[in-house]
Amino acid sequence: MTDVNDQNEEDEIKEDPIRLYIMDAVAAGGAVSPNDIAIKIAKDRAKDSDPDDVWRKYLLSVKQQAKSLARAG
Repeated sequence: MTDVNDQNEEDEIKEDPIRLYIMDAVAAGGAVSPNDIAIKIAKDRAKDSDPDDVWRKYLLSVKQQAKSLARAG
């Protein structure tokens, strides 16, 4: 029997957009860096008025999610 909290965590993991970007980058093959993923996220979400380095605000989240995915296997 599955614990409700475990199921909720699994749903959150699947729906996390940062994780989806990471998984898409890995699935595409080639070298993958946290910077590249953060830049991709920023390009998809940035407004015209955002500075060029807006991608940096996503970098820590990308690194944390990558570590989490690596630990999960």
